[in-house]
Amino acid sequence: MTRRRAIGVRLHLAIAMTALAVVCVVLTGQRVLRVTVNRANYTSQLTASDARCPTADGRGFTVGFDITFDVHTGAIVYVKPGLDCVVC
Repeated sequence: MTRRRAIGVRLHLAIAMTALAVVCVVLTGQRVLRVTVNRANYTSQLTASDARCPTADGRGFTVGFDITFDVHTGAIVYVKPGLDCVVC
């Protein structure tokens, strides 16, 4: 086997071993996905909902949700309308 071929084989083996190590990772817990609705997709129902919040500078508003999901099953645990605001 040539030296160049031997290096290629070792590199391929190293990549395969790295991929095997990643497969053994176990995911547990919950994560939050933040969804911000694009202004082009605003509807009258969205802008009238609890998902509408003023921006930090007070000059406009955003529409969005924080979605908590289980990282193992992918199931949605909780949906919170509004992004960093208190809805009265």
